[in-house]
Order: sequence, then structure tokens, then C-alpha cells
Amino acid sequence: MYCEHCGKKIDNDSIFCEHCGKKVEEKTKKISEKPSTENKILLAILIFIMFGFLFIWELKYFNSPGNAINNYLKKWSNKDYTAILEDLKIENTKFTNDKILASVLKENEEFNIEDFQLSSCEYQNSKKRAICHVSIENSKSGLTKEKSYYLERDEKNRLGIFASWKVSENNIKIIDNWRLYIPKKATATLMGEEIKEYQLSESEKSGYDCYEIPNLIQGKYQLNIKMENGMTLDKEVNINKKEYTYQFSIQDLSNEFQTKIINMGTSVIETIYNGSIQKQKLEDLKSNYDFSKIKKEYENLSKEITNTSLVEFKVSEMKMSDIAMSENGNITITFQMNYTYRLEYQENGKETTHNGESADTFYITMKNIDLKEIEKIDSLVTYFSKKY
Repeated sequence: MYCEHCGKKIDNDSIFCEHCGKKVEEKTKKISEKPSTENKILLAILIFIMFGFLFIWELKYFNSPGNAINNYLKKWSNKDYTAILEDLKIENTKFTNDKILASVLKENEEFNIEDFQLSSCEYQNSKKRAICHVSIENSKSGLTKEKSYYLERDEKNRLGIFASWKVSENNIKIIDNWRLYIPKKATATLMGEEIKEYQLSESEKSGYDCYEIPNLIQGKYQLNIKMENGMTLDKEVNINKKEYTYQFSIQDLSNEFQTKIINMGTSVIETIYNGSIQKQKLEDLKSNYDFSKIKKEYENLSKEITNTSLVEFKVSEMKMSDIAMSENGNITITFQMNYTYRLEYQENGKETTHNGESADTFYITMKNIDLKEIEKIDSLVTYFSKKY
């Protein structure tokens, strides 16, 4: 402060002026203290304003579409699937969780991100939407490509600086109420998860049971089906439509079960043909199979063989070429067969023997691939009846 008598600078706590020696009045002290307090308040206001602008600028950047994309792609690079589901606003359920997301997309190069660089972002529709352009390096192929991401602002936050952005990932879709049709009385798991709680009381397709899963991430799933007779079927299914109906395929059968079916076909045909050759009744045939439903077919076969000179029949090679399911739930297996045979007949008054070999196709129809219960057989008897 300054002395009111001589005007020279003195200490704030001075009682007498060290220059003129006169007493410093109390009011001089109060007046001199006032500018100092105002300066401190002004400085505080300036600092507050400066930090306020910095905070708002940082907040705007933090909630910008560019920052949202940067954070989103970092999560893909780090394989943080839990956080990705949150960003995509996908509800975490049995088939829309981080484990499923990682599994169904593991082979998709689109989501194997090694590194990325944000090129630019542009606002659209009065800043309610944005598009960001990114250069992405793929961890599998090692190639870099350009990709555009669309974002939508959360309309619940009215102030722009507090906006949050949802990434529209067109390649990740949720299928609602996805339906799976599998053979009746079979059970199934999808990616190792049981789905029995999703079974509907009625099915729209004959021969099938229907399961309806509320939410499913589109992608490739491992489907395991267990038939009532214990046979298991494994298949990779690309789920991209509202429903999937399982169609039998030889490739889905284990080698062990394929061998079992082929042996069954061989045994059935040899039992039936040799029983006919020996003029046995169907009930007399000793077999592990239930032939009661093909009694009429067997009787017709026996009549045809009686009118020929076939005395021996033997399967030399059997292959299963197809397997299919009918609308009523019956399973039809197609076999390609090589076989040998022996004919004995009169020719020019002499007993003649002819040994030959041939190939043909035949079909066995069963209920639910029960190897003991045969519904129908399309046989080879016409070959002999027409030729000999």
C-alpha cells in the first residue's frame, strides 16, 4: 500500500510511514486491501472460465462420432466382445453373448482387425447421424482396406455435448424368433448350448419338431442333433434366415454310424433274397430286423424268384449314396450295391450254371433311422425276372 501523506510505497502491515514518519490511518489499510481481493476473485473467475472451455471441448471430443469409432475399433482389435455388445446395444442373452459373438465371427475376416486409422467423419441429418471413414488393416490377410461406419446419436440426450453414439454394424444382425426344425423326438444343441426350453408345443412341418429361439446373432453355428435311437449328427449351419430345417446328409453321419448302416443294408438284402431263394416264410427268417411291415413285398419277391433260376445271391460291395427324410418323418436311405449271383437252368436239355455279377440301386425306408424297424424296401427282383 501507499502512504496517504507522502505517497510512497510502504508494507501492508505498517503502522507508521517509514519515509515521512506519520501514522498510517486504518481506512488506508482497508482501501489498499480491497484491490488485492478483487484481483484474486478475478483470477479465479478467469481460471474457472478457461477450465470450463477446456472441459466442454474435451467433452465434445469425448462424445464425438470419431471418438466413438476409435473406441469401437480398439475393442475389435483387442477382441473385447463384451464391450462390443454394449456398444451395439445388443442385450446379453443365451445366444447373444460375448462367447457366441466370438465363435460365430471367428472365421470372418471383416472382424479380424490388426490396426486402423480414422480418415474423417461427417455429420448428417442435423447432426443426428454421422458417417466415419476408416482405413483398416486385416490381421488375417494383412491387407488394408477402406470402410465406412454409420453412427446414430442417442436422441434421449438433448444437449449435443452429452450425446452418445450407436454404431450401425450392418454385418452383425440379430435374428428375432429364429426357428429350427429337426426330426421328431430328436434333441439338439447349438454351439454346445441346449435348446430344449425353446421347443414349441406344435410344429408347422410334418415329421419335425420346432424350436424357436428369441434372439440369435447371425453367423455360423455348430449344430448337434441326437436322434431317439442314439445316433448323433453334427453340422455347421450358416444362420442368416428366419428358419432352418435340417436335411439329412451323409457327411453329417459319423464313420462309425455309416459303417453300421451299410452293414445293415447288406444284411437285410442278403437275408431277404436268400430267404426267398430257399422259399422260407418271412416269419421264419431269423434276423435282428422287424420285417413285418414288408411282408407283402417279401411275398411278391418270393413269387418272382420262384419263376427264375436264381439259386445264389451275395453282396460284394455296398455304398450308401443318399439319405433323406419324407414329410411323414420316414427316413429313406439309398444304397449303391455290387453283387454276385448264380443261376441254374436247362439249356438245350443240359443243366447249365451261370455265375455273374452286376450293380444296382435300392432303397430302404425306416422310421427315424431305427435299424430294427424297416418300413419299405425297393428290391432288385425285377432285374432277374426280366432277364431270365
